[in-house]
Amino acid sequence: DQILVHERSVAHREYRAVPLQLHEQFGKLVGESRDIWMQARQTSNFSIFEPYLQSLVNINIEIANCLGYTESPLDPLIGKYEPGITVKKCDDMFKTLRNVATNLLQRINESNVTINTDFMKKSYSKVKGLELCHRILHRIGYDYESGRLDTSVHPCTFTMNQHDVRILTTHKEGEFWTFPIGAMLHEFGHAAYDMNVDSELLNTTLSPVRYAALQESQAKFWEMIIGRSYEFWQCNYDDLIDIFPSELAHLSLSDIYKGICSISPNPSTRTDDITNNLTNMIRYEMEKALIHRNIKARDIPLTWGELTNKYLGVIPKNIVESVLKDPHWASGMFGYFPTYTVGNVYAAQFYYAMIHDIPDAMLQISRGNFFSIHDWLRNRIHRHGMIMQPNELIEFVTGECMNTNYLAVYLAEKYRDLYNLK
Repeated sequence: DQILVHERSVAHREYRAVPLQLHEQFGKLVGESRDIWMQARQTSNFSIFEPYLQSLVNINIEIANCLGYTESPLDPLIGKYEPGITVKKCDDMFKTLRNVATNLLQRINESNVTINTDFMKKSYSKVKGLELCHRILHRIGYDYESGRLDTSVHPCTFTMNQHDVRILTTHKEGEFWTFPIGAMLHEFGHAAYDMNVDSELLNTTLSPVRYAALQESQAKFWEMIIGRSYEFWQCNYDDLIDIFPSELAHLSLSDIYKGICSISPNPSTRTDDITNNLTNMIRYEMEKALIHRNIKARDIPLTWGELTNKYLGVIPKNIVESVLKDPHWASGMFGYFPTYTVGNVYAAQFYYAMIHDIPDAMLQISRGNFFSIHDWLRNRIHRHGMIMQPNELIEFVTGECMNTNYLAVYLAEKYRDLYNLK
């Protein structure tokens, strides 16, 4: 009860810190901005969205001033989504990952290893793709009595309560892994988290978990770490070939695994485990510059191109692939982008903690046994809901605070083996 009262008092205090008139202005502006953002995407015209983006920046700065901060006006905005995460922590995190990622990309580009990704770009039956998703979900332990899988324009998870958690994936031509399989695994991670919160927390504000990075960690744990592992495809390879015999039977298990884990030549359309963190960093750097008033909304297209060319070696083909790609800023969500990579960091840290506790976890996965992994996740992470703050849960599970080095090691080891890097 004390934790519940504390959580509600913090939320109430933050809400009262922002004047009612500013709340109303923010809501009205977001409603208008989303419509203009959609028009801008349809017409590839950033200029009509630019004044709304600048207004959103300005009002977020006002909100940050109301909430109060010690070092950066972006701190309270990030804190709305993941308490305890600050600009300083994000800067340190991205510095480590930027160094690791740029080094790996350079070495991969210089390597003589070529990975076949042709099968990733082909067209596949939407019905068969959904059938494969169902088979995988059954194998990994999705509770169909408390949920279901359907398709939509955009993948997401709908949680009514822990006994009704529904997954939506999507199908896109030429993106075999990401849609529908990767998206399904991502949403399964969210669903498993929401389904396994302790029943005593049901119908309280401590469930489901609303911490953005913690939620993302469970989605990325399944999509990135489990779903892109060799062992995962060992136990799902036969189903893959059974459903797509003419398309994939000529490919070995190793071919499938390497293709799914390969580095994307165009991160603006498909990101991988390395470039995903760099694209998050680019968005974070731009919103930090906007909130610190170092640049204005009109500078975003040029700045975006410069940063993607610097860190990814590509220039966006058009404005829709860059500035207008994501709805976050149009929704007023400044400070959200870094939580994606914080979630990746948590996921890697949880993975190594799990391997410490269950040394043969990946061997069990290769044999189609996911029970001990679910038990570990449920007892160590899921059941606690929002009883603990994110930093408290990380230390409870792993014995230390957030540590980016685990993700750095995970990436270095994985891509060293994949591309035979020295």
